[in-house]
Amino acid sequence: MVTKFFVEHIQRWLDEEMKRDEQLAEKVQQSGKTAEQACNFVLAEVRKSGRCGFDDPEVYGMVRHFFDEDEIKDPGRQTDIERIVIPEHIELSESEKAEAKAMALAAYEAEQKAKLKAEADAKAKKEQERLEALKAKRQADGAYVNDLFGGL
Repeated sequence: MVTKFFVEHIQRWLDEEMKRDEQLAEKVQQSGKTAEQACNFVLAEVRKSGRCGFDDPEVYGMVRHFFDEDEIKDPGRQTDIERIVIPEHIELSESEKAEAKAMALAAYEAEQKAKLKAEADAKAKKEQERLEALKAKRQADGAYVNDLFGGL
């Protein structure tokens, strides 16, 4: 998902590039495309590549390509990208820090619950298999199953 920090970073880069490159400035203005759409394009390209990381020149090259090519449209929001790292420090507000902490705790709690459930399911399956094997052994030995004196 495109974050406001990523969009702001790309917008700052784009503003600086347009000051240096009149052709790019003209393309950006004529295209009607936005920095957020360019970020959507970058994330779509990252997802398609299957790679985990790109350096700054590669990302900026994708942004420039998005504005250079008229046929490239906004691919929409990409929600399966987990993290975007940008080369600058971001100061979070106290509420943003609290929200991030709450999200991390919720994710950790869900992970632990899933782990405990998987362990309990595996234990229950193993016990069921043990009981079925014991029942089959008793049947094979000629014992009465579910009888009053020794069945399961």
